[in-house]
Amino acid sequence: MLHAVATTRSWSWLFGPCRVWLLPAFGLLALCGVATAQSFDSLSIQTQLPHTPARLIPAEQGLSPYRYQDMESLLSQGRAMQEQGNHRIAVAFLGQAWQAHRIRHGLYDESQLGLLEALILSEEALQNWEAVDDHYSYMELLYRRLYAVHDPRLEVGLGKVSAWLGNAMRLNFDGRRVEHLAKANRVYKLRLEVAQHTLAADDPKLAYLHENIKICERQLYSFADLDRNERNPRRRRPRSR
Repeated sequence: MLHAVATTRSWSWLFGPCRVWLLPAFGLLALCGVATAQSFDSLSIQTQLPHTPARLIPAEQGLSPYRYQDMESLLSQGRAMQEQGNHRIAVAFLGQAWQAHRIRHGLYDESQLGLLEALILSEEALQNWEAVDDHYSYMELLYRRLYAVHDPRLEVGLGKVSAWLGNAMRLNFDGRRVEHLAKANRVYKLRLEVAQHTLAADDPKLAYLHENIKICERQLYSFADLDRNERNPRRRRPRSR
């Protein structure tokens, strides 16, 4: 997992012409490890289905995500594949288990958070960044639906989301760096609101969140100004003396 321990100046490369100077704002929290899975004989799958797309493997094993026992089997097999480093097959099993979980327990059940983090772990290993981004967006939705602003668990969950947004800006995998920055600004503001309800007034995290909101807004303004200059090349510039 990516973890931000850079100095303020080390963020300057991130935004190119805008000359950004960022604190170690993003990537503060890393995801926790995945729980130990039950043992599973992966060799039989890989031997019998060497060229089978990952999404078809659970069906080939005769597993249905709509049966509870099979849902548990999909989950344990997916985590076993993950522990063995076979993330392509892990994503297939975990994805099916996640779908089954949502059908059985509803779209906003708290217990799916761990499964979602397990999916993210394998998607990151495969560098499927768009899938990772989608999962974190859904994770944000879950935390916002599950916990009120006076619940510290909301701030913890949003911390994971803002950590990813920092990584997304660094990777710039989809060319939407400004969009990720705007989203990070919004997430930091919500984190601040939660912190104001749950932390003491002198807690250093409050100052940390205030500072990062300022950083985000400053850079959003810089990008907006740069965009105006690019769209209006004749915009008058101050003369050098």
